[in-house]
Amino acid sequence: MNSEDFVTMQAFSTALTRLQQQEQSLPDDVREELAAIAPNLPESAWELYDLAERYEPIKQLYDLALQDLPGEGERLKFATAEVEQQDASLTTAEQLVQELQLRIAELSFPGLKSAEDSFRQGWREAMAGNTRPVSALWDGIDAE
Repeated sequence: MNSEDFVTMQAFSTALTRLQQQEQSLPDDVREELAAIAPNLPESAWELYDLAERYEPIKQLYDLALQDLPGEGERLKFATAEVEQQDASLTTAEQLVQELQLRIAELSFPGLKSAEDSFRQGWREAMAGNTRPVSALWDGIDAE
């Protein structure tokens, strides 16, 4: 990943966060495009820029996010250092990719609970005794 991709993903992630804070929803075609881009990050980072240029609400927030980042020379120096960082844990760049993929998933599938939330709900139901026997799980399902 080059430093420009890193900066693009940082700004786009910030733009999506601000969009969510404003409770703006994305049109279906934009959500579908984001869902197609996310699995290929960071290689598809240029597509985020392209999408921001075509969809005005994201463009405005993306441009603001870029302005909030350090100046270009400092921004690229910082991004390059982060991208080159080698650590046993995830690098900042890898964390950014994961964060951006999660944010895109949240926007692409509104109302979908996270795995953690789903597990917590299931655990609460199990502990409260709200369970069904395994033999009843297939009741009402007609397999052909």
